[in-house]
Amino acid sequence: MGLSLGADLEARFLAAAQRGRTAWLTGDIAEAEHHVLGSWEMIPKPKSSYDYSQSASRGIAVFYRDTAQFEKTEEWLKVA
Repeated sequence: MGLSLGADLEARFLAAAQRGRTAWLTGDIAEAEHHVLGSWEMIPKPKSSYDYSQSASRGIAVFYRDTAQFEKTEEWLKVA
C-alpha cells in the first residue's frame, strides 16, 4: 500500500479526475485531457509512492488509447 494523499488533496484529485471523465464522456477531449493531466499533477513526487499513481496512470493510458492518441498512449504505458 502506498502513501495517502490526505483527505483534502484526495477530494480535489478525485474531483478533477471526475471532471475529466465527464468531459470525455460528453466528447470534449481537450477539456478531458486538461483535467486528467491536472489530477495527475496533484500527486506529489515521487508519484509512484502514492496510492492513486498506478490507477491514475493506467486511466490516462486508457484515455489516450480510447481517443486514438496512440503516441501518448505508449508514453503513459511506460508510466503505468
